Amino acid sequence: MESTTCSNTIGTADGVSAWSMSDDQLTTALLDNQTALNQHEARRLELIREADSRNLGVTAGAANTAQWVAGVLRVPTAEAGAMVKLASHLDAELPATAQALASGEISVPHARVISRVVTMLPSHIATPELRS
Repeated sequence: MESTTCSNTIGTADGVSAWSMSDDQLTTALLDNQTALNQHEARRLELIREADSRNLGVTAGAANTAQWVAGVLRVPTAEAGAMVKLASHLDAELPATAQALASGEISVPHARVISRVVTMLPSHIATPELRS
């Protein structure tokens, strides 16, 4: 009987266990991992924004996109709501922030701070150019 195995690469970078890495390799692997995580988060927000624009949650029977995202991703509704809100804000008003997240330069918490601060700007300062 043929055996099928599944390779588990968690804890390895390029097939190398973390314990066997030099300090420089470990640092590089950690930074590469964070960049990839940021890029994956950006993609997830992009997908959430598209689902929201299609009203997919309501079509699927949820009260709104946040409730649908919470169910699909198995996250608390408040967290799903924050994702929907950030995804919308990045798409509508913060293209440079969205790009920085997509390239992995910043994390979701950074994007949330930027979003919150831009939202708090007084209207006489908050020109479209400044917001972007």
